[in-house]
Amino acid sequence: MIPKPLSVLLRIVNSSIESRDSIVVIESGQQALENHLLDSGIVNRRELDLAKKIQQAKQGPLPILLWQLSFITLYQLSALLDWSSQVS
Repeated sequence: MIPKPLSVLLRIVNSSIESRDSIVVIESGQQALENHLLDSGIVNRRELDLAKKIQQAKQGPLPILLWQLSFITLYQLSALLDWSSQVS
């Protein structure tokens, strides 16, 4: 079973595939997420840039990639997914 915050994120990603308007919302959400990560000191610019390069190649959600790269903890991943669901 997928945890609720992750299922919300997957719904957002899947909806972006269905319509172009949703993609604009996702891109705005991505920028807000990047700003939040940097402003709160969760990751530094170098870590974020590396994660974004991998994101472009894998087309995965940024919070998941940051966790896979061990840039954030599981607790931070959960908090980011909760934050993402509140912003969108």
